[in-house]
Amino acid sequence: YPGGTCTRWSGPVFRTQHAGKVLLFVGSGASTEAHNVLGHTFYDEIRSQLGGGDDGVPFPDLMSAFVSRFSRADLLTAFVRRLRYIDSHPFFHRRAARFHRAVGQIPFFSEIITTNWDDYFETQTGAIPLVQGSDFDYWDLQQRKVLKVHGSVLNPGSVVATREEYDRSLDALRSGALGTAARHLMTTHSVVFVGYSLRDDDIREVIEALRDDLNTAARPTYFVHPSATFVAPLPGAEVIHTSAAYFVELLDQALVEAGCLVPLSIYHRAWDMDQRLRAARSRVDENLPPWRFPLAIFNHAYQDGLANAIDHTIAARRTGDDRRHRYLLERAAGYNKARRLATKARDYWNAAYIEGYELGPLALGAPELPLRELPLYYCPGVGAETSFKRLTQGIRGGLTSHQGAYKWAVRETKELPEGVYFNHPPLLPDY
Repeated sequence: YPGGTCTRWSGPVFRTQHAGKVLLFVGSGASTEAHNVLGHTFYDEIRSQLGGGDDGVPFPDLMSAFVSRFSRADLLTAFVRRLRYIDSHPFFHRRAARFHRAVGQIPFFSEIITTNWDDYFETQTGAIPLVQGSDFDYWDLQQRKVLKVHGSVLNPGSVVATREEYDRSLDALRSGALGTAARHLMTTHSVVFVGYSLRDDDIREVIEALRDDLNTAARPTYFVHPSATFVAPLPGAEVIHTSAAYFVELLDQALVEAGCLVPLSIYHRAWDMDQRLRAARSRVDENLPPWRFPLAIFNHAYQDGLANAIDHTIAARRTGDDRRHRYLLERAAGYNKARRLATKARDYWNAAYIEGYELGPLALGAPELPLRELPLYYCPGVGAETSFKRLTQGIRGGLTSHQGAYKWAVRETKELPEGVYFNHPPLLPDY
């Protein structure tokens, strides 16, 4: 698998090792131009506006004809209109972005190459787009990166569409920073072409030249295509007959079975935890207001910590980082250390928050823990609690529950108006 070892596909299952060198090269068939999205492609739209005619005209020549009759601005406007129409309908958007969401949830894909103009890798996988030579000053960024060899709709001037632009693109791929990076990735990785039939002249010439240079040293190449009649356009390449999204989803399952990733059910568990926590917070707010029971503010901090931990994992789903083996448990261990430091400093407010936050990755990373045993409440002197009754006794106990925490809470809530509750942001002091 990317970042470790991987199995090669025989039918729908990889069988041989790839030593962590798998690169996705993604075309429009895995995105907005998939036939299960709108049923017709951008190519079809442009050809229709030109009055129909031969559907065998190469893509850049058709785009050149459109620009000659109208303008380049009209061409890009038409694509943006198509993209935003898809995005405005969740039914279409889910289909267009299904592949990208699946890729995003696998953290081992650190670099991706695409000819697509859309912004789905940016929005769905958290990838940093590298479009022009100056962008490569940021190559060392730790975040996932997507090399957009035909430009990006977010940078209209970079879009490669017409024949003239394809010719310039070929020169850039041969000698420019973008081409150098793309060629390096393709020579050091097993390339999986997804939603891509290698019909772009500039890309095909560069890849064929690379393969000729490498000869027998070239790594394996694959094409993912749903048609049983599709033939790989590169000699020696293998075809994986399945859809783009399903290919990645099967790969995800294999990584889970190999113990490399936490199952996607982690996100269902996070949602269940969030619903339980919301109910618990409402119960405390209704029965133990802080302007009457000062120790309740520590319960607020604890529950804020747990809520922020859950939210962080849900928000990070598009990068998949929290799914790495033992990553959540290691994060929990780090918060455990921070909590001990806060307790030692008698910083009860932050200690309560950290204990709640620590529970989040611990509970998500240990799915064998039944959620009914998840402690959703907290009171100094009592600790994390599953019982609302015991929480109530502790908070009502005031000074007898925890002298130092109670005195601090009394000072903090002295002028607290009714109806106002404490909130702890996801920030911590340095100890």
